[in-house]
Amino acid sequence: SIFTVDTVAPSVSLNSPVNQTNTTSASNTFNFTATDVPFSTLNCFLYINGAPNTTNASVSNNTATTWTLTGMANGVYSWNVSCADAASNTGGSAARTLLIDTTAPTVTLNSPANLTNTTSPTFNWTAADTLLPAGTLTCNLTIDGSPNRSSLPVTNNTAYANTSTSAFPDGTHNWSVTCWDGLSNTGTSATSIFTVDTVAPSVSLNSPVNQT
Repeated sequence: SIFTVDTVAPSVSLNSPVNQTNTTSASNTFNFTATDVPFSTLNCFLYINGAPNTTNASVSNNTATTWTLTGMANGVYSWNVSCADAASNTGGSAARTLLIDTTAPTVTLNSPANLTNTTSPTFNWTAADTLLPAGTLTCNLTIDGSPNRSSLPVTNNTAYANTSTSAFPDGTHNWSVTCWDGLSNTGTSATSIFTVDTVAPSVSLNSPVNQT
């Protein structure tokens, strides 16, 4: 009769996606390799956010293996793989994070408020991305339908003021802001109208005439 003594757990390496991957895809493939001596087949589990998600009881030793999950919602995910050999020795990988983000930033115009009259406008807005708790968005300031300032780095969920704008002729103008995150999810504000007026009123004296 033959028996095998094995007290060594399998080693598990995560191949892809790499740690801190950001993606817009709701379908993601998780690739790993489990290595064990002396067994040729392993029983492996994929964990998502600490909970078992799927299993494969016939993972080949030292062979890249994949699981594909579909319909994943926006959010931050932690994933890892745990494998057991025929002697019930269990080994697991380190955890990695995956961000799925298909949501565009929201852009709110702060000032000048709609229908403002001004001699020299300063443009202030806030861009917010719920899946980017800290970090930078990129924004374009558009005035009268044309880019006025491009690729401005804007801190997430923080009011941003831009005073480096071209001089405006007197008259009515419109403005809006478009911002995008690192995955090119793009959001555009509503359009506001402002009027530039730098000409003082003229005043004429009618009567009594001078030196009356």
